[in-house]
Amino acid sequence: MSEPVSLQEMADFFGCDPRWITDLAKKGVVIRVGHGKYDLIPSAKNYIAFLRSKDTHNTESDINLPRERGRLCQAQADKIEIENAARRKELLNVDQVLTIIAELQTIYNNGWLGFEGVLPGEIVSIAPDVEITKVKYIVQQVIYGCRVAVANEIATLADSLERESVSESAATDSTVGMG
Repeated sequence: MSEPVSLQEMADFFGCDPRWITDLAKKGVVIRVGHGKYDLIPSAKNYIAFLRSKDTHNTESDINLPRERGRLCQAQADKIEIENAARRKELLNVDQVLTIIAELQTIYNNGWLGFEGVLPGEIVSIAPDVEITKVKYIVQQVIYGCRVAVANEIATLADSLERESVSESAATDSTVGMG
């Protein structure tokens, strides 16, 4: 048996938190030789074997530290990338995007209304034997179908942006990229 070391000395040697040493002692990996005292050399050998077995026999309940560190690094990099994009004004607030979409929809609808009033007369001027009421009806139906299709596309886009905003709100300040 080697000279017993304290909990803190064992944690410093392993490069971890003292609570981890306590958990390892409960699992029998670290050898406790008294209150707050541990046998360093056999514990180090057991810990090495424990780490090797975790690499080859990883279970769902085990934490894969390299994978978790990688995920943390990626999340931190994503956060920095979003912050930098925001500083460069490459991001828009979702509410701003939805306002722009609503304004575009209004402009679009108003444009169709003007088109609806002019087109039947233009068609009749080209083909005078066509009855204007039938032309107006057909134009109204085509324009109505187009307006409904565009309105549905805009609503789908707005819903999509709103869902993205909700799912990304933890990492960002409700922003979406402009590209």
